[in-house]
Amino acid sequence: MHTQPTVLSITQTRAAEQAAVDAGSSFAQLMETAGTAATQALLQRPANLQRVWILCGKGNNGGDGLVMARLLAQAGIHVTVSLVQDTVSTDLAAQNLAALPASVVVQAAALAVLAEYDCIIDAVFGIGFDGELSADLQALLHACSQRPALRVALDIPSGINADSGHIAAHSFQADVCYVFHSFKPAHTMPAVQKYCGEIEVLDIGM
Repeated sequence: MHTQPTVLSITQTRAAEQAAVDAGSSFAQLMETAGTAATQALLQRPANLQRVWILCGKGNNGGDGLVMARLLAQAGIHVTVSLVQDTVSTDLAAQNLAALPASVVVQAAALAVLAEYDCIIDAVFGIGFDGELSADLQALLHACSQRPALRVALDIPSGINADSGHIAAHSFQADVCYVFHSFKPAHTMPAVQKYCGEIEVLDIGM
């Protein structure tokens, strides 16, 4: 019999993260664990992963993607990182950007390179997104969603509000969504589940 997944709101998730830090972990360790868990889950899939494109936002979801970039490169996979907001804005994301091995290509997002990749990882917004996507991100995520590559979202596809389930125009459409620690309310909604594809909850030590 399947047990029902734990569901935490964005506020409850932030509180759980803080409680884990207060108990002796750190936000850096939670990010490392999240990126590691997602990388291990991805590498276990029966998919061709010779070339991976990771779309990273400027916040900590982007930091999770940068952890994955480092670990996938160490596994011998060709990795390209696109900083879709041109920069990173958190110390943790900046630390993981600096830690990338030289083999990882870091560039601006370019639609022309889409055809080159076996797997596209959406690490743009995560659970922090609210509102609508900018026109350039709409174009990028829509193009990604049309590709035959394996499409992976971290926590929730970019463009979807994790609490309300509001789906912005041209939100990322994933084949698999790696959810960190627990479902968010949106993950229980059928309309959102269509954008998530296969949902897999990963333990990140919280």
